[in-house]
Amino acid sequence: DTYDDDERPFRRIFDEVVANVPMNRAPYPMLYHYTNSKALIRILKEHCFLATHYLYLNDKTELVYVLDVLDKWLTTVNRPNEADIALKVREHFIANIGDFSLGPYVACFSSDGNSLSQWRAYATDGAGFAIAIDPSRLSNSPLIGTPEMKHCLSSYELLPIEYNSVLHSRLLEGGIRAMFDLLNEIESPERAHGYRWVTTLLMAFGPLLKNPKFKEEQEWRFWIWHRLSRHHGAGMKFDFRPTQYGIAPAIRLNFNVGSNCPVKEIVIGPKFDEKTVRFGLECLLKQNGYDLEDISIRHSDASYR
Repeated sequence: DTYDDDERPFRRIFDEVVANVPMNRAPYPMLYHYTNSKALIRILKEHCFLATHYLYLNDKTELVYVLDVLDKWLTTVNRPNEADIALKVREHFIANIGDFSLGPYVACFSSDGNSLSQWRAYATDGAGFAIAIDPSRLSNSPLIGTPEMKHCLSSYELLPIEYNSVLHSRLLEGGIRAMFDLLNEIESPERAHGYRWVTTLLMAFGPLLKNPKFKEEQEWRFWIWHRLSRHHGAGMKFDFRPTQYGIAPAIRLNFNVGSNCPVKEIVIGPKFDEKTVRFGLECLLKQNGYDLEDISIRHSDASYR
């Protein structure tokens, strides 16, 4: 334990919340990962998906939305002496919203296997693929990260995104309330660690809350939280992937090929010629150990102009 005595109570609250992620666990549907040709080849050849650091995701407005959720919750704070704490918590979150040592790693999926908006946004404007998986075979895999990472990963879950704005504040309320109670017991000059842990909690759960206007995406995320340390990356052997924001660190979600393979279907994007793409795709699958009898291939019938 590398944390100071005044940090440990906040860390315990954080660990308890992470260990009991307060999201509705519906039965897993078939889930689809929209991607481009280059990424599809890597996934199938290396038998793994990549969970990318939250701050490298495409939609930066998610962070702004978390701030909105925090602001709504802060309007409920009315206990004596908490107005200053509320102000400082908000200021700390804004100041550290780009801290890359905070925040989980996520891999994105959808329960909609033929979403026109996702073909456009995530699959090369329709010239890409959607990989369908049986999520129970991925979520139960012990093959997360690399052997060097085992002591660093504290929690991982496959969870549906919550789009209900009424529930968002409630989902965070228990952890934030407990941290506020601790902050209220500490003299003002000693509260810095507490502000950091409230920010950490918000960054941890930010990827699981989205604005209701994105509900049509029907998104699920494989959510991985690593144990925080003062030396971010110590003991972590990352993979890396290119993004529009630069070189992103990522954690491998390895899967087995064979009777327990999670890959069940590959959907060819609506802009592709099915016959041409199918031949190369079948060759890729066979050469990398997949059983074509267990994986269906179909062409998207999304109406595309």
